Amino acid sequence: MKSLSYILSIAAISFIFALQVKATEQHADTQKLDAQAKKLIKKFGGQLKSTLTSEIKQNGLVAAIKVCKIKAPEISDSLSDKVTIGRTSLKYRNPDNKPDDISKITLMDFETQKQNNGNVSQIEKGQFIEKDGKKVYRFMKAIETGGLCLSCHGESLTKEVAEQIKTDYPDDKATGFKLGDIRGSFVVEIPVEQ
Repeated sequence: MKSLSYILSIAAISFIFALQVKATEQHADTQKLDAQAKKLIKKFGGQLKSTLTSEIKQNGLVAAIKVCKIKAPEISDSLSDKVTIGRTSLKYRNPDNKPDDISKITLMDFETQKQNNGNVSQIEKGQFIEKDGKKVYRFMKAIETGGLCLSCHGESLTKEVAEQIKTDYPDDKATGFKLGDIRGSFVVEIPVEQ
């Protein structure tokens, strides 16, 4: 008859093995989810930048403010009906883009990574969260402030741009950025089957 300690040892080893298998499966799942999120971010960012550039060429900088306000949500909605994609920032312009507590912590972590000589284009994080009682995989990728961003988010804006921002967003917090700053983050939320 096998001793109790032998049986407990086998049970413990089996339990640890099951945990390792589960962790390996979850890692493979997160890699797939990360890839899906990155693909959506690339599409969203590309379409938004293209739309902004075109609008600026045709109608000037003031018109670009409306692109972010009206066109960005339309572009987001056109990419997927199950997955949500948007933007958030510690210094947000649109109140709809205000970070929730989890996003705020992630954005603060992104800033720490940047200060520690992090390459902004490589700063990202994926995690499982619960939202509205459902399991969601949230993937966030830092947005680096580029030259185009500075026209409406930089330290010195034209009078017309500043006035339009004040009209559309009286509580704007999204100015004063410098080239290379973290402007905010793309946020992708993918529902997870339970």
